[in-house]
Amino acid sequence: MSDIYISDKQSTNLTIIDDTVIDTQSLEKNKKKFTATLLQLIHDEIFEYGTLNSADSFVRESLKSNKFVKEWINEIFLKHFSNIEIITGILKIISHITYSDIYPTGQTMAIAALSHKDIEVKECGIRAFENWDAIDSIDLLKKVDCQEEWLVDYLEEVISYLEECREHTCKKN
Repeated sequence: MSDIYISDKQSTNLTIIDDTVIDTQSLEKNKKKFTATLLQLIHDEIFEYGTLNSADSFVRESLKSNKFVKEWINEIFLKHFSNIEIITGILKIISHITYSDIYPTGQTMAIAALSHKDIEVKECGIRAFENWDAIDSIDLLKKVDCQEEWLVDYLEEVISYLEECREHTCKKN
């Protein structure tokens, strides 16, 4: 671990995170720009299962260039938890990202979705685990309590699928 020295003049805008000097003003500016763009894309895009759109591409590219993007997405998710359009959009986007690339933030959002009162949000949470082939989430999914019969059936199908993946090699991960 190397020591990084910052003069007092610079220290108001810079922070050290994991031995990396971060310009906090620039980071905040990027966060605001990312947030505004993502919210606009979620509003403008049509989300269909099995189809990627420009919101998916935007998040994938952003994740490649900025390690804070997962945290920003999580903040947006929490801030807009009562807005079904935004959180289902986020869940659909993160379900298209590989399990390891979105871990653990994406999984935490999907778990939170399972406790939401809206059925579509719950479905998106379950679908994310299905898309990720998240065999390490089987026990968690077995503890999910759904009231809607069709959602219970879907959850049981996903659990069965993941158990089968555990026994064999999963197709995606």
